Amino acid sequence: MGNMDSARKIIYKSVITLLLGNELYTCIPKANQYADQILFELLKKVYIEDVEEKSSLYKISEDDDTEGKRHSRTMQYINYYRRNLAENLKEDFDFTSPKLEIPDMHEHNKRRKGYRLSDYDVEQMKAMEDLMLLKNIPNRRITDVNKITNSELKDEYTEFQKYFKKKFDDIKNDGDFVRCSILLFTTELKYHMMSVYMLADKLSAYQNSRSKNKFSDDYITYMCYFNGMLDFNDGIKLYRKESSIILLKMETIKKLTPDNMTNSTETYISDLKLCTIIKQAVENMPELIDNIKKSTDEERRSFIEERYPIHTILDTELTWEHKKGKYVRDLYASIIKKFPPPKII
Repeated sequence: MGNMDSARKIIYKSVITLLLGNELYTCIPKANQYADQILFELLKKVYIEDVEEKSSLYKISEDDDTEGKRHSRTMQYINYYRRNLAENLKEDFDFTSPKLEIPDMHEHNKRRKGYRLSDYDVEQMKAMEDLMLLKNIPNRRITDVNKITNSELKDEYTEFQKYFKKKFDDIKNDGDFVRCSILLFTTELKYHMMSVYMLADKLSAYQNSRSKNKFSDDYITYMCYFNGMLDFNDGIKLYRKESSIILLKMETIKKLTPDNMTNSTETYISDLKLCTIIKQAVENMPELIDNIKKSTDEERRSFIEERYPIHTILDTELTWEHKKGKYVRDLYASIIKKFPPPKII
């Protein structure tokens, strides 16, 4: 048995134990999906920590050449929204995280030294620089047809899909596949492109048909749960969780209808809560983490391809009939907070 198989076995046993212990028998058919989701998230964590440890750190300074200045502007943009997020979390939930801390760059000598980023950080930053969609979502330009036309919205979605498909086409080894999978997962987690599109596709199909079976007027309220932050308490601990169960979410959205809207939303929230609680229970198990750390790129790729094929979200055919662009805008308007535009030097 390989290392990833051993790790998955440990998680699966914990999933079944929790479900049976809490008499959640109806959730047992999803036990495999819960285990796969948790293992992928832990693999992502181990991978990023390993990259940060081994990377020859990348310096970004405003005193560098054209590329360096471009990266510097991107970092200003990232830090602006990171700062706003940190302030909102502190104000609304009294929540702080070291991941949201921003280096002090006020002094000239610190600015000259620049930011130091891992290879994975740089790859995320370059995706943001290359894809207009990743800028136009956080700044909310995507919500305004006068700022981003329907034709531009279509082009930006197509550009995003082509960008990541090319990354997978250019893969040279198993490590590249793992890296691209984690990058795609992180990008979808942050910006929700494909899940928002799929929700808009459902709205377009039902709201513009001749059938009387349509989503209720408060559909936005329900659909926000698929991409917003979830706050819940298990009786011991308060959790604040991103909508990270991406493949389970996509599966739920594909089956979404006006008749099952309420039940589907409740089921999705339950799935997210259970994955969060189980991950919390297992993420510090030495044997589990040791197995993930010892796994080879070949084992990791095999697990992703067979159990968590995140790359399949790129297979969605993009079509834009029946007000689909309008629904994309409405959905983003409901989940992206309003901030004044950042002042980039």
